[in-house]
Amino acid sequence: MAENLDMLLSRPLPETPDNGFSGRVTAQIVLQQLRRDRFKTEIYTGLIVLGVLVLPFTPLGQMLARSAETATGMALIGLTAGAVFTFFTLKTARR
Repeated sequence: MAENLDMLLSRPLPETPDNGFSGRVTAQIVLQQLRRDRFKTEIYTGLIVLGVLVLPFTPLGQMLARSAETATGMALIGLTAGAVFTFFTLKTARR
């Protein structure tokens, strides 16, 4: 009995036709990822636009505007923006 079982288990199984199932599932997964990435981009863009429109009228925005008038303040703002941009670029590149 054990030899018969060993012989049955050592033979490869016949391939099961999937009739394009794997391709459809893969296409759906890619489509969902693209939709998710597009949604994230729209959310981030909306937040940036909202920040640009609202920030000048807040005390924080006025403080940033005063500090941007100096060369040191402008350099700090540029370095911060560059660091944030680099962080998000590297984070998405790791995927």
